[in-house]
Amino acid sequence: MVRFDQILTSKTTAFFRVNVDESVTDNPLGNLRDRTVADARPINGVLALNQILSPSTLNQVRAGFNLTFVDGTSLKPGSRSGGFSPIQAVRPTGP
Repeated sequence: MVRFDQILTSKTTAFFRVNVDESVTDNPLGNLRDRTVADARPINGVLALNQILSPSTLNQVRAGFNLTFVDGTSLKPGSRSGGFSPIQAVRPTGP
């Protein structure tokens, strides 16, 4: 997490905050070694501007964003990566 605070004037302040997290979820699918693994990386941020208008009034403007990058993999025993099947021997036919 990173946060930057800035005093612009005696009545105006601003801040910017970014938070990056990472998680790994390993879900069993009912078989002993059959499971789904998901890596997630959520990122969120906020940019805010605060201005004091009077001793009892504060004006605040905020903008934020949320992103999540997920990479999911299904792991099954004996599965092959790449989707290729083994090469079969070809026997010649004919006389």
